[in-house]
Amino acid sequence: MYIALIIFAQFLYSLSDVWKKVAMAGKPFNVALLGNLGFLGANVLPIIPHIFFVYALSRYPLSRATITLGVSAVFFSSLFGWYFFKEQVSGLNMIGYSFAVLAIVMINWK
Repeated sequence: MYIALIIFAQFLYSLSDVWKKVAMAGKPFNVALLGNLGFLGANVLPIIPHIFFVYALSRYPLSRATITLGVSAVFFSSLFGWYFFKEQVSGLNMIGYSFAVLAIVMINWK
C-alpha cells in the first residue's frame, strides 16, 4: 500500500510539473504570472502528493521509498514528455523504462 502511495505521489508531482510547463508556455516569469490561476493551481497541486509521501515515509523504510520515488520520477517524466509534448521514445528508451519498473519491483520485493 505504501509503495502505491509513493508512486501515486510521484505521478501527481510529475503531473504538476507538466501543468506548470503548459501554464507558463511562452510567458516570462514575473509578478503577473502569480495571478494566473493555472500557474497557481499547478503550484498548489504538489501539496497533496507531499502529504502522501510524508505519510508513507513515516511507515516505510526510507531507503526503499526514496529509490522508488526517484525511479518513478524518471518513468513518469518520460511518459508525460512522450504523451503531452510528443517527445521521441526509442526502443532503447523502452528497455530502460522496463528496467526502471523492474528495479522498483525488485527493491520492494519481500
